[in-house]
Amino acid sequence: MLLSENHIYRDEGISGRRAEKRPAFMKMISDARRHKSGEKPFDVILVHKLDRFSRSREESIVYKSLLRRECGVYVVSVTEPIAEDKFSIILEAMLEAMAEYYSLNLSDEVKKGMREKAERGGYMTSAPFGYKWLDNELVKDNDEEIYVKYIFDSFLSGMSRRRIAENLNDMGVLTHRGNKFEIRTIDYILKNPVYAGFTRWNPYKRQNYRLKPDENTIIRKGEHEAIISESEFEKAKNKAKSDIREHKKRRYVKTSHWLSGIICCGSCGASLCVCAYSKSLQCAGYSHGKCNVSHFIKLNASENAVINELDRLINFMDKSFICRNDGFNTEYKAEMTALKKQKSRLERTDEAYLCGIYDAEYYRNKRNEEENKLENIKRRIEDINGRKNNGKIYVNSFYDIIESGIFDNEYIADTLCGVIYKIVYSKERQCFIFYYRV
Repeated sequence: MLLSENHIYRDEGISGRRAEKRPAFMKMISDARRHKSGEKPFDVILVHKLDRFSRSREESIVYKSLLRRECGVYVVSVTEPIAEDKFSIILEAMLEAMAEYYSLNLSDEVKKGMREKAERGGYMTSAPFGYKWLDNELVKDNDEEIYVKYIFDSFLSGMSRRRIAENLNDMGVLTHRGNKFEIRTIDYILKNPVYAGFTRWNPYKRQNYRLKPDENTIIRKGEHEAIISESEFEKAKNKAKSDIREHKKRRYVKTSHWLSGIICCGSCGASLCVCAYSKSLQCAGYSHGKCNVSHFIKLNASENAVINELDRLINFMDKSFICRNDGFNTEYKAEMTALKKQKSRLERTDEAYLCGIYDAEYYRNKRNEEENKLENIKRRIEDINGRKNNGKIYVNSFYDIIESGIFDNEYIADTLCGVIYKIVYSKERQCFIFYYRV
């Protein structure tokens, strides 16, 4: 019998310590469980060695138990045959423990080697913008070096990071990942000591754009050639810090609004974010330096445009009304929040079961418990709605519904999204374009 290519699973170059990081492994578990709704895809999982299945004793036990009890699928090692007797249980446990020990020990040795290299000023990650790897050495990229100097010179001359990013994008310059420059990209370059001839490495934190100062960070004089002087780097770093402190004093605070996530930029397609400070909308891409066109518009102008369009579609009759009782309004909002959180708990329970964290019996009990809580919340909401009969508000427009205060912003936004696919604001034409769901 030939083995189907669809049932050959490879996680090449991926650690066997964590199952959720192994897409092929998780697909194999998912395929094995399809026997509940159809034909069983396979009876045995063949591995070269048991450590190929997992290098975590805990996950090995969980997934082997899940496969054996629910799917009738067994894991068999080609080079480590294990008989079906009581002594084999000890042997298998020892092999799994040795695999986990090897993985942990290897991780420690690798980190030790990386720390020693960092102490010597060695560079260990992918080459940053402005550099490239050549014969295992970090060397300057002559084409990108010009743009690095441009970034530092422009910033020290008073140009904002947004403007620098926009200028680089207009020049057609891309990052090493092929993306456009953003404000955070410029900020990362300005704070990266590699350009002044140093290396930076933290053995305990993932290196990313939002790397914060940490006592464990190792900064040493590197073996590569610097692009800018140390004095220029210190000036740029200090100026960036002072700009951030000033920005925090006057930054815009985003707030929830019923238009959030619905209106899009006509130039780049990004969402227009609500700024409570200026009571306006602005393109998220423009705020990050990725869009060249400002789509600033007052919030009330956007609200009026959407309300007028909805009033054109909705026929409000003379007898249109909604019930309201201020005494129950706070209680209703609290229960709606609890309903949303409980639905999220129920989803997380299902995810835990699908990932093999819960076994079948525990999952059934846990899900019944969460479903009972959900039903209790729904009953309380029905009771509140039943008691909201002391007053009626007659509505003549969509504006009246918003002003009634009965529905929160999230509920209104979800309702709109069910009808409207998106709204595009065209700065050039000074108009809103509505796209409806069919």
